[in-house]
Amino acid sequence: MSFNNPAEINNALMGKLGMCLKLEEIILTGCEKVSDEGLNNLMIGEKGKNKQPEGLPNLKILKIGGLNHVSDQLHHLFKKCPLI
Repeated sequence: MSFNNPAEINNALMGKLGMCLKLEEIILTGCEKVSDEGLNNLMIGEKGKNKQPEGLPNLKILKIGGLNHVSDQLHHLFKKCPLI
């Protein structure tokens, strides 16, 4: 994602990514519009869909450098991504 226009990478898009259960790597470095809400959306998937994933079981790499609006509550995320 970090090679896309950073203005297009936001919390809502993270919900769509959360529906992609086969994801193995996500690079969000420099995507300043992603916050704790976006990482939570990543874990629960897109709201309003019948299928609500609880984590990304195949995710091995998550790079989040430069995300200024992300707190130190990442341990919740790691619990839902067992391969990280």
